[in-house]
Amino acid sequence: MNLISIRLSFLALVFLSGAAMASEGKISLTGGYFAINAKAGGATTNISNPSAFRIGYQYPLLNNFEMVAGYSILVADYSGSDLGYGLDLGANYYPLTFSHDDKAKDPFFDVKRTQDLSPFIGLGFYQRQFQSVKNAYAGLGATLGVEKYFTKKINFKAETRYIQLAGSGNSTATEINLLFGIVYKL
Repeated sequence: MNLISIRLSFLALVFLSGAAMASEGKISLTGGYFAINAKAGGATTNISNPSAFRIGYQYPLLNNFEMVAGYSILVADYSGSDLGYGLDLGANYYPLTFSHDDKAKDPFFDVKRTQDLSPFIGLGFYQRQFQSVKNAYAGLGATLGVEKYFTKKINFKAETRYIQLAGSGNSTATEINLLFGIVYKL
């Protein structure tokens, strides 16, 4: 390839990326079940409860990918005896659909294409802090989920997450979530 074709290819890539970046994001509010199996100092602890809550922001990046940033709160019981919380960062891939509604605008008409069901898979980095054990954990996890179209501004969402965490002193934890909620399209 000569220098002119390289420059034209780079310019085309910049314009295509700019169009994807101009897409609007989504805010998701989900809640559901969590289970944690933690090992520290030779002892094993299991906690599970239907009190996992998460708020997230999903930003479309290219057609089938989106960046995800969120914050999770895990309540061990409703008395407030233990609370886990932390940051979630990652990316979702939509293998069968776009990560966002497809829009086309012209001086004479507006067209918006939506998908009824949008399955996705994701990878992420998760950080957790637990009050009772006063320990911080961090690790990687995988997500499997689906979004269901409801209205122009609302989708329903279901997802499951499997997260492997490690903390200080050779402590480890495995977190599993089953979450349901709504997605508000900005």
